[in-house]
Parts: sequence; C-alpha cells; structure tokens
Amino acid sequence: MISGEEYESFLTLVKKTAILQVPALVLQADYRTVARFPCKLKEIWLEQIRKMSERLAEKESESRKALRRMGGRIIAVKQTPDHREIEAELHGFLYKEKLLNEWIKVECMREAQTLLGEAYGVQSE
Repeated sequence: MISGEEYESFLTLVKKTAILQVPALVLQADYRTVARFPCKLKEIWLEQIRKMSERLAEKESESRKALRRMGGRIIAVKQTPDHREIEAELHGFLYKEKLLNEWIKVECMREAQTLLGEAYGVQSE
C-alpha cells in the first residue's frame, strides 16, 4: 500500500516533469523563430535560449531520476485541446492525472521566471 505522503511526492514529481516538457518545446520553437529573422542581438538571444533549454533538460532529468528512485515512472503524456493527460506508474499501480492547459501555462511562466532569475541572480516573485 502507498502512503498518502508518498503519493503526494509522486504526484508532485509527475506534475513537475510534465510541466518542464512544455517550456522546453516552446523554447525550441522560439529558437527557430529568432534564428530565422534578422536581429542585431540574435546570437545573444539564441545563447540565452540555449542555456535555458539546457537548464530545463537538467531539471527534467533530475525530476525523472527522482521518480525512478521512488519506484515511479511516466508512461504516457497526451495533449488534448484543453488539458494534458498523464499516465504514470508507482509500485505497479497505474495513475492518471489531467492538468488544465491554463494551469500549465501559469506554471510554465513561473518556471521561466525562475530560470531567468537563476541566470541573472534575481529573485522571482
């Protein structure tokens, strides 16, 4: 049997991992957009996007490792028009979670602010 505390830790890691995937995809699209258009500071912006992407990948990897250490894993992520469905497993039990796109957007903005704050030594609110 899984304790409530273990389930909450598992669910937090599942959500965190799923959320970290979204800004990584957005940054890939932004990188392509910035690279395509003339911009006087293009190389600086591209480097910042690369650094943010690398940090997001590190955070996602850390989150996935923490899931594995506790005996969990994400099986599938499916995007629908209004939410993201996540199938995850913990100690042989299957769990499904739905995250609303609006909630994901807010969390992604928060994560981006945190990353920028880390890069420039600024506290995010």
